[in-house]
Amino acid sequence: MNKSAALALYSAVSIASVTSCTRVAAEEPPTLVSPSILQQVEGASDATLKRLYNRVPEARNVMDAAAGLLIIPRMHASGDVLGVAYGRGVMREAAGRHTYYNVVVGPTAAYAGLDGKAVFLIFLSKDSLFNFRSGLIWADGLNGTLAVTSNPAALHRANEPPDHIPTLILTPRGLVNGLSLKGGQFIKVPVYMCALSTDAPCP
Repeated sequence: MNKSAALALYSAVSIASVTSCTRVAAEEPPTLVSPSILQQVEGASDATLKRLYNRVPEARNVMDAAAGLLIIPRMHASGDVLGVAYGRGVMREAAGRHTYYNVVVGPTAAYAGLDGKAVFLIFLSKDSLFNFRSGLIWADGLNGTLAVTSNPAALHRANEPPDHIPTLILTPRGLVNGLSLKGGQFIKVPVYMCALSTDAPCP
């Protein structure tokens, strides 16, 4: 994702933060996300998940049992784009539904350390999944808490409240526990962004 794309993404996030999807669609021309971009996200997510399983084999059992998994294949944080880390990913539900998200993490977190990292949000229960995807935007600290861990094998569904989302951050060397996504916003890609194409899977 280049600088101009990042600025466009941040602008879209700002709009989504103050107005509803319906209102934007009614008053402004829809910003289309091409099928090729969504296919790139899917392909990158497949490769990133495979890399996680190669590095951390014990993560597979947790992922397979989860109600949903949000995969951000790569975060970008060059430091010259509005002081944020940003990325795009796909929510894959056990029921087979795919929903796409943009993510922005602001200066309140150690955003520079996120550059090049992959992020996984694990929804251990249907309640936590529903709480996350019920709105257009989900914000850490406002709608729930992202709990970064480097030990997925220790996660148990019964011990996690619905607003508590276990989160993995993957580097080339493995999982890390010292980074933060504090204040991160996850913005659902509105249906109209892909609905005009029969080739693009829509949320």
